[in-house]
Amino acid sequence: MIVCPGRVLIVTQYFCEGNGGTPEAARLLACQMAEIGIICDVVCTQGFVPAAHQLDGLPADKESEVFRPRQQVSVTNYNAVFVTGSWNMIAFYYGIRAFAAAVPLTYAAKGNLCRIDFERWRDFKKVIYLILVEGFLVTFSDRIIFSSRAERDNFVVPQFLWGKKCVVLPEPFRGPPLRPGLSIDARNRDIITLGFLAEISARKGLRELVEGFVLFRSQNPALKVRLLVGGTARPGSEGYLEKIREYLKRGGCADHVIWCGAVRKGDRQAFYENLDLFVCPSRFESFGLTPLEALWYGIPVVIGRQVGVYEFLPADAPVYVLESLCAEFIANVLSSLVPELAQIGKRARRFRGKSFPALSGSAHAQLFESALFSRRVTP
Repeated sequence: MIVCPGRVLIVTQYFCEGNGGTPEAARLLACQMAEIGIICDVVCTQGFVPAAHQLDGLPADKESEVFRPRQQVSVTNYNAVFVTGSWNMIAFYYGIRAFAAAVPLTYAAKGNLCRIDFERWRDFKKVIYLILVEGFLVTFSDRIIFSSRAERDNFVVPQFLWGKKCVVLPEPFRGPPLRPGLSIDARNRDIITLGFLAEISARKGLRELVEGFVLFRSQNPALKVRLLVGGTARPGSEGYLEKIREYLKRGGCADHVIWCGAVRKGDRQAFYENLDLFVCPSRFESFGLTPLEALWYGIPVVIGRQVGVYEFLPADAPVYVLESLCAEFIANVLSSLVPELAQIGKRARRFRGKSFPALSGSAHAQLFESALFSRRVTP
């Protein structure tokens, strides 16, 4: 029996800062759904967060006092269960209970089930997860939500399991309030600043960006340019990061790359507004929140061609696509954009603080409501 009408349980592996874009997407969805009268609670490995829309931002860490014991959660108290993010064992626990209780179950796997990396021996456990956890969720969920057509078209699970019950819905986005700060137009232009912000792993393309940056500098020795790198290594990718640092030392560019570490939400505005150009060179992103954040702060963006959010941006957005991630191509793109940064920056400033209709508002929330509360569909 449903005792909390208009309530959704969001199930995700993590719900704190420093764990990629899925936690923030869950919080933004909770905020958006609250505007149409639907309350979203979140359950994750750290615990249970009721009424997640009331949070000003993600908890700083897994020890935050906002987390309550998971034992307080019963799926029969909800109109719908929404599992978001893959490789999440507690998703199986709540998913099977939702299925048994006939509570509508929706699954958004995210990009980790589109491009599965097998770069370490520990990665082969993903095969077991794929068969047991993801296989169950894909087969028995009512709906599969893809964040973009790119995510849908690259999904590794056979289409006969989900083809009739999928829907493409972009993740919600609403930027934080802009704080007064240094005018971007008034900044010192003696040095050009490029920026990268992501959990550091091979998929995010930092190595390719660094190689292109080094080549670009060698081709333009008189140009003062630096690269700010925000983010920390994903567990298991520490060796990948160390190889990048060694490459920079060998290339004589170590002093031109600034390692910012984890950039918390409260520091994001200062990080972006120090940039002339934000680069998201990911091999694949099912959606990609950081390019949207950069646009929100008025910064032009360069992205890889497999970044899903590009599908939902207006044609006049100052976004430039890397058709290749080889060093030569990245260096050529930087060489073509840098001389035009003043003009490009003016275009970007027109997008400062502006939300995109396809990603926010009541119409977008109602599309999610329709997907989350749908009845079971037979594939």
